[in-house]
Amino acid sequence: MCSSLKKKFLICLSLMTASFSLLAQKPHSPVVQKAWDAKVAQAMPTVKPIVKAQKARKILVLSAVKGWYHSSIETAKTCFKLMADQSGAFSVDFSDDPAFYTAENLKQYDAILWNNTTYTQDFFDSTQKQAILDYVKNGGGFIGVHAAADCGTSAAKAKSTWPAITELIGGSFDGHPWTRKGNYGICNEDPSHPVLKPMHGQGFMISDELYKYKDYKRENQRVLLSIDMKESYHEKGREDHDHALVWVKDYGQGRVFFSSFGHNEHVYCNPMILQMWLNGIQFALGDLDAATAALPMPDAHKNFKPKKKKK
Repeated sequence: MCSSLKKKFLICLSLMTASFSLLAQKPHSPVVQKAWDAKVAQAMPTVKPIVKAQKARKILVLSAVKGWYHSSIETAKTCFKLMADQSGAFSVDFSDDPAFYTAENLKQYDAILWNNTTYTQDFFDSTQKQAILDYVKNGGGFIGVHAAADCGTSAAKAKSTWPAITELIGGSFDGHPWTRKGNYGICNEDPSHPVLKPMHGQGFMISDELYKYKDYKRENQRVLLSIDMKESYHEKGREDHDHALVWVKDYGQGRVFFSSFGHNEHVYCNPMILQMWLNGIQFALGDLDAATAALPMPDAHKNFKPKKKKK
């Protein structure tokens, strides 16, 4: 009897593991990745710096994961390498070695960029974590792309928490009711902000996976883009309907630019998003002067009332 129960348990566990692995994304084949890289290269020539760099700038990119892996990671690496090479606004190094993230090594960079990183609280030790926090607090820049916010206080399956990194970023992943195959309305909350110059003062539609955030406080950052509730309300969203997607903020003397966009590969081929990212990067580097004071929640969000479902 015990042997039979054990066998059933093992079969069940095996099926559960297989089901989970089917959900996880994997790196693309070389042929597929080459095709995505070519599409990024086609989109990049129109992307130009909107201000001249005050000096030669250098960014350190982290793409390591301890949680969910995004298949767009390699496309993002190509994107930021091409953006650096073609814009001349910065140069870029890549390192997924946690031992490299020391106070001394970080001094040679003007900003760090986290490319779809997950569960970073399990990737760095306490000394490395403090070096990163101090680096930004003392004047370094931080750029976060999509799953960079899936860390800190977000992950129930992570081995540890890191509330300080959630405070730095400005929010923590709390699910994605807006899944990767949908097409969603985006509200432009700050039409004249220089980071949003490619939007020409307008909202837009986008197909990407959009996050819901917890441990997020609007008063701690300047929200630039959010989900348009009239266009894309979801019953599993936040009760206050405040779904920030792109923001800038100060962290001590440092500057933070965060973009929820970046799950889907085609986002890295969208010239409008690429230009917004370059503008945000120039802000984080200290070259683009841009307001970071918090804005009030738009009345469209504050007064939004979802339609009652018909019985």
